[in-house]
Amino acid sequence: MGKRKLCRAAVAGSCVALICWLLAGGSAMAGSVNHASVTAGHDHSVGIHGMVLVKVADGFYASHLPLHGSKHAHQIIMAVDIESLPPDFINALNSQQLVTLAPEAFSLNQLQAGELLQFQATLYLGHFERGGQPFKKQVTVKVASRLLMTALHDGENGSFYQVELNRDHALLVHRIGQRPSFDQIIWVSRRAPLLRPEPPMEVQREVDEAASVPLYRLSKGGKLTRSDAENGLPGWRWQAELYLETRDFQ
Repeated sequence: MGKRKLCRAAVAGSCVALICWLLAGGSAMAGSVNHASVTAGHDHSVGIHGMVLVKVADGFYASHLPLHGSKHAHQIIMAVDIESLPPDFINALNSQQLVTLAPEAFSLNQLQAGELLQFQATLYLGHFERGGQPFKKQVTVKVASRLLMTALHDGENGSFYQVELNRDHALLVHRIGQRPSFDQIIWVSRRAPLLRPEPPMEVQREVDEAASVPLYRLSKGGKLTRSDAENGLPGWRWQAELYLETRDFQ
């Protein structure tokens, strides 16, 4: 009988200890774990997804920095809203200086699914992994719209997505192919106001099933030049090369 009482006391003590842990330590632990760390064990796309930030007219756009053969093997371009950008930082964007974002860890899968609507990031003048200078921390970046979402492919280089931003401006984004390749973003604008829908462009056209934008072959595997763009896309004017990266794709 003494042994039974002892066992009951031990069980009761264990239950009390468990309840205390749940009310104290367990709840504290749950409060300290963020969403990224919870999903990290199951979602292999969670990571630091660096981006280049560009400005076209009055709009801001972020382009994910892709890499072959990794969780970063996706080309993603978004329209973004960023609060309280200081004038000198906007001047840097207007002059096409390299500006990058180092976001907090998040799920690229959730971003592509439209489930991630904003994230925190540090703004850098220059490349955040190559000596860039941190300019402002804990900046809230809101995803206004997703313009291009597609995986890297192993095909030929030289095709460009035409990502229309509005009636007057578009981005030509190189479809990154087999190595050696490059990431290139060109800003183009219409030569004249669009009064009616344009007829189909007289260039070779392909359609990438994974993207919602058309794809045009404008060069022979090399980086796009002003004459390539303006001869290949009549009615559009070259404005600026906003980004070019070759080192990551050798």
